[in-house]
Amino acid sequence: MNIPANTLAGIRSFCAVALACTVAAAAAEEAGAGGGPSLQVRGGPGAATLVVKGIGPQVRSRVRSVDGGGSWRITLTGLEQAIRTQRLHVDQAPMTRVHLVADPQQEGVGQLTVEAASGQVLPTPRLINTGDRLMVQFPGTALGDQAAAPPLGAMAVDHVPLPGPAFIPLPGSQSVTLTARDARAQDVLMGLLHGTGYNFTFLEDHREPPLEPRVTVDFRDESLEKAVHFVLLSSGLEGYLEGRTLVVGAGLLDRNLRAKVSRVIRLNQVDAAGAAGFLANLGATMTVTHSVTTTATESFGTDPDASTVADAGHQSQVASTTVTAAVSEFGGQQGPLRGLRGATDERLNTVTLVGPAALVDIAQNYLRQMDRRKRQVAVKVRIMNVDLNQSETFDHSFSARIGNTFLAGGSSSIKLGPRDASDSFYAQLEAAIVSSDVNVLAEPTLLVQEGESASINTTTSVITGNTTTTTPSGVTQTSQEREQAGLSLKVDVSKIDDNGFISLKVRPKVSVPAPVGIQDGVPIFNITERALSSGSVRLRDGQTLILSGVIQDSDRQQVTKLPLLGDLPLLGKLFRGSSTMRDKTELIILVTPSLVQDDQPLASQPPSPATVPDW
Repeated sequence: MNIPANTLAGIRSFCAVALACTVAAAAAEEAGAGGGPSLQVRGGPGAATLVVKGIGPQVRSRVRSVDGGGSWRITLTGLEQAIRTQRLHVDQAPMTRVHLVADPQQEGVGQLTVEAASGQVLPTPRLINTGDRLMVQFPGTALGDQAAAPPLGAMAVDHVPLPGPAFIPLPGSQSVTLTARDARAQDVLMGLLHGTGYNFTFLEDHREPPLEPRVTVDFRDESLEKAVHFVLLSSGLEGYLEGRTLVVGAGLLDRNLRAKVSRVIRLNQVDAAGAAGFLANLGATMTVTHSVTTTATESFGTDPDASTVADAGHQSQVASTTVTAAVSEFGGQQGPLRGLRGATDERLNTVTLVGPAALVDIAQNYLRQMDRRKRQVAVKVRIMNVDLNQSETFDHSFSARIGNTFLAGGSSSIKLGPRDASDSFYAQLEAAIVSSDVNVLAEPTLLVQEGESASINTTTSVITGNTTTTTPSGVTQTSQEREQAGLSLKVDVSKIDDNGFISLKVRPKVSVPAPVGIQDGVPIFNITERALSSGSVRLRDGQTLILSGVIQDSDRQQVTKLPLLGDLPLLGKLFRGSSTMRDKTELIILVTPSLVQDDQPLASQPPSPATVPDW
């Protein structure tokens, strides 16, 4: 490109003036920094802060309120350098102006005044002297826009009511008064129930040594329910009410004393083994049948009287394998389901529960929460190939746009906020699709379950090399090396939350074959590969993620000339002609996830309309 001389001189003059202004500004700033304390305002999180630099290590500060209106004045004494007057107009609540001036009546003394904004009250400042600077912090305040945490989302919460483990309902209006010191717990309980109309049974502990808990109580007009509850808690005993009889003992919930029910629950989503482990963690005792394989080896010899090592070498060994069934139990130590027993059937994926009706109901509620279906998302992927011949509209390597957020990797720019049709990437994309040759390569819809992945591949096998070998017999063999070229895309859906957000990863890979020649009569290609891993991206239901990348970019220049005349110096330009063509191919991938609404059970869905045959 040729630039006129006068224009070039103007540009040089402008650059010289700009450079001079820049140097002067830098010198003034340096002089100001060295000429005394300087003042700055910082809007850190949780505390607006004023910083006075260059005060020296001998400075002392004292703060006092001004006019009782929330404004403050800090007096600085022991300054080593003179203070130049500085005024800052903040104009952001809660402060409006900051003044740093020298005291005209005292040498080495400065006054820092902070004025509160209209209708605002500045809290008492906190002074921090670090030796070379003074920091004046106003706790609980902030200047400007501060980074905020993402909003809290809703969580699915299901309640499973649990009865009190030892609070036995003993209806009645009786109040008891009893004092006992280091007495057996069964004697105290018998004394509490005497004359109340309730019977009492205590089951002895037959373990060695037997457990004989003792308690000390002093009840004054206490309700019968609470008194029995406190004695059971302090003694470690368990009890339940059977009619009008209170049954008490050690480890009572593990004994087969109460009326029980049996219930078989067939699971749909969770496997029976996982459900058994979950119930065992809550205190249930689960029974599992497994196979035990035992292998025994027996030696047999041709000569039973052989005693030497050589004779022993003629012995043969026979191995026998025995498979037996064994039953093991796990769980049942602590938890709200202690006293419940269960077993699983892997063939039908069922869990059989045996225990008191209340415990079986609680376990069923837990299993109902565990057996929820995983959410599914339909990921619609649209893969387009855009030819941008003789166009320089797309000059980036990879771009992404989520909602109103646009990210272009190659040009290192990010645009936040509402879309502008004149400069946004989405507008450029729409214009390119309208004005350029667009070829839709694939438009699949992947149905992916939460925690699973899906992928598509549109590739072809190309030859990347030939290998020729000659056998010792003189036969020549040729083998071909092949690689896959094309497009592959993998989508991983890690989480679908209760707020309609889908967390996923998108990993596209493009392999472009480029011809490099012919070897042994076969075309050979080189593979150029471009891959992208988006990382974990959170999209709202129905939101579109746009990924784009240049997969081919070539410049071709064609020169035509007359023989001999076109090679002449200077005059050869008159006999030469040139043309430049640029071919650019852009791959655009649109990813739109949509939640699949499959919460409605099949039994409650409306029946499909009946079809009437055409006779």
